[in-house]
Amino acid sequence: MEAVMSGGLKEYGVLFSNSKLYSPALQREDQQGFQEHLRKLHQNKLEAWCPCQTRAKPRIFSRLRGRTYHPVKESNSGPRHSFDCTRYSLPNDFSGRGTYTVGVVEETKHGIQITFREPMTRRPTPAESTGTGLSRVSGSGRTQSRMSPRGLLDYFWTEASLNRWHPNMAGKRSWGVVARELNKAAEPIRLNGVPLSEYLMVLEPDLTGSSLHASTRRFIATAKRLAAADRGDTPRVLIIVEIQAVHRDIDGTSLDIGASWSGVGLRVHVDEHGFEVLKRGSVDFRRLAENAPIHDRGEVRLVALLQIEISGQQGDWIANVQSGAVSAMTAQFIPYASDYERRFTRDLIAEERWFIKPLRYDAAEVVFPDALLLDGKDRPRAMEVYGRNGDPVYRKRKETKTALYADGAAGAQPWVWDVPAGADPWTVKRPPFPQRVIHPKAKQGKEHHVGWHKAIPTNTAQKHETPQADFVRPPLPQVPIGRPAFTPPSAPTLEQDRLGPSYGAYESNLMTRSPPPPLPDSPDERNPIRLVLKPQEPLQPETPLPTSISLPLWRRVLKLFFG
Repeated sequence: MEAVMSGGLKEYGVLFSNSKLYSPALQREDQQGFQEHLRKLHQNKLEAWCPCQTRAKPRIFSRLRGRTYHPVKESNSGPRHSFDCTRYSLPNDFSGRGTYTVGVVEETKHGIQITFREPMTRRPTPAESTGTGLSRVSGSGRTQSRMSPRGLLDYFWTEASLNRWHPNMAGKRSWGVVARELNKAAEPIRLNGVPLSEYLMVLEPDLTGSSLHASTRRFIATAKRLAAADRGDTPRVLIIVEIQAVHRDIDGTSLDIGASWSGVGLRVHVDEHGFEVLKRGSVDFRRLAENAPIHDRGEVRLVALLQIEISGQQGDWIANVQSGAVSAMTAQFIPYASDYERRFTRDLIAEERWFIKPLRYDAAEVVFPDALLLDGKDRPRAMEVYGRNGDPVYRKRKETKTALYADGAAGAQPWVWDVPAGADPWTVKRPPFPQRVIHPKAKQGKEHHVGWHKAIPTNTAQKHETPQADFVRPPLPQVPIGRPAFTPPSAPTLEQDRLGPSYGAYESNLMTRSPPPPLPDSPDERNPIRLVLKPQEPLQPETPLPTSISLPLWRRVLKLFFG
């Protein structure tokens, strides 16, 4: 019925109103039939749903891109899908996405329209010739009428399900997987009317730099096209990269995005104002820029979304950053905003927990949970880490959150880690996580409830195994005295050396049937598939035919068919 993606998230397929269920495997086998169903769905001749729910199945629509139809979920229907469904998404109120006004993110049958804060082309004007760089990146409010690079990076991560973690994802998230999911999420998006898939490049840091690599060939072709463009209307592209280091010299500030891309001849330059804006977006990027130590640097990824203009020539490309944002992430590509969030995210992954990380987008003052736990008794269970108790502004936000939870606005009471002011995030004691009732190693990511009311202890040193429930089956009820037990009829047997003129039949009185003879003592005569039929006397000629049709009529029927 469903196919499982890597990491336990499931793709349930599409159920049409004609009762035809196209699982992902059947979609690949019968592409023509699936496209025909999607065409009728696009023309409103059929309806479709996602079978991830038993009741109130979320609706599915058809979107035409080029000459191919694609199934898409109904707008704002993500919270109605199952937690393990690839189409599931958080309600807008549980993340910063709820701060955008109507029309910023608009989902239609033809794609997703996003109103981006930055223009996708540059026309030289006196205002832009002053070198303000990333001046429009900063600033946000409660109601956002446009999406900034920070919001777009969080949007990509959410649509690609990279802010979700399941224990089955361990060891399966590489830059190759991330690039594939990001490109897939960008396919239906149009940014300010421009197809985003034509202007987005995910530059993987582990590339060999070979010109034969698909990503390298695409970048070189795009760079040549942009470098040869009319400078009066310079197109801009978006790149997603991992920043390895920051270099500052007499020529300005450059971002090191990996030795492989240096081999291609790509240098990323950013002006001073834009550099300051990027530092405000991530505490670990600020530490990297200021040569400050980063705890366990090998486990930190600094992923950036940069809008660039490309100049130069092959072997010496220069990418000038016009706008952008940097997000600090764990080694598993889970974003975090502080050391305390990084610590508790690391512990959740180490203890094989299933959770979602809500992202901030462009929200400044809106509050939402730091994480949502999906394998506990109450699903989802909000999780809060209060780590900056020495900051008066932060304490005010903490009071707002506490009041919302006290009113029951978020369902069950959250799990809270209230860190003392000034405590070391890597050594301070953390309260235990809520008990788990969904086994993390359930086959194919299915929900597997452990025992009756037991939960697996959250000890990282303990191997997680499904405990056996203390349950004893009650004895079967006995047959009442004085009531004869019913004996079912045994199958007829076949004895090959005693076949008579007729093969016999069941006796009319099944209750008085004699038991079958025992098996022969000789092993050679024991044939489990041999049947023995009990013979009976052959039918006599004068025995009337067992039919309710009169004899003359029967003879007429025989004469009619057999002459």
